[in-house]
Amino acid sequence: MKKMNRKLPLVLFLFASMFSTGLMNQKSYVTKAVEVGKYEISTDGALGSVNVLNNVGEFEERYPTPNGISWTSDMHNAYGWEGWRLHLGGGGTVGHATLKLDNDNYYVTKVIVNARRYIATFKKPMLYVNNENTAQNLNTHDVDYTFDVSQDKKSTIKIGTKNEGGYITKIQVYYAANLDLLVRDITAADTCNEYNKAADFRTRYNYLTSNDYTSFNNTKISDVDQNGNTVEIYALEKLEYMEYLTSLHSAKQNSQSLTQQIAEKKSIGWIVLIGTIVMCMSVYSVMIKRKWNKQK
Repeated sequence: MKKMNRKLPLVLFLFASMFSTGLMNQKSYVTKAVEVGKYEISTDGALGSVNVLNNVGEFEERYPTPNGISWTSDMHNAYGWEGWRLHLGGGGTVGHATLKLDNDNYYVTKVIVNARRYIATFKKPMLYVNNENTAQNLNTHDVDYTFDVSQDKKSTIKIGTKNEGGYITKIQVYYAANLDLLVRDITAADTCNEYNKAADFRTRYNYLTSNDYTSFNNTKISDVDQNGNTVEIYALEKLEYMEYLTSLHSAKQNSQSLTQQIAEKKSIGWIVLIGTIVMCMSVYSVMIKRKWNKQK
């Protein structure tokens, strides 16, 4: 008589346990959609002497920005027009132009500027973003200059030249969501009456950096259930519950409390676990019965 495989029940049980663990874990993390956002603005064109850009409207007309980022009135010695590249400064002078994220819930993490110096001079033309102390020497041909400004947590981008002017070909602005503001806003939101904010919260969540993404998933906040009791939950749980309320269509269904929803998820997890184990045991019993029948 052939020996039965006694390891099979253990394998099935472990599989069921692993499956149920994923369902029971309160931190039901959602895969990130993006690492960070990115805006790209072309300022390319012919080289040469051009007219000064006097206001934001002229800047936007010549070098349009995508939704989410805009030119500001903070500019000096900025030149360019149709068909011309953006000039910051002139012969012996410096200049700058400034961009700003339209939403303060986000901040700039990195800026890449493609630029070159005017001509070879003894003044050592340099390029900077926000801080002149971080200025980099401009080359005689187009080069990408990268500036890490993530520690500043600012939504403004001041691009300027130092010692001498230069040409700007392209500007790439990387940005991320502000973790502290997101946690603050989710905590302050009325779970059962302001669940329509969930879509905005989710968008901001998707634009967290990797480190902030992990921090958010492990952040606990205080909330109040429908009975007026203070409960401690994960910020992600509240976001997911607000999304759940958004998906409902009747006010009666919307009355279910956050703590009840979490408890319901746990109950469903146990039901699925027990059902999976019973199913696995049934399948195993059928397999054993077939083996015995073949051996008769």
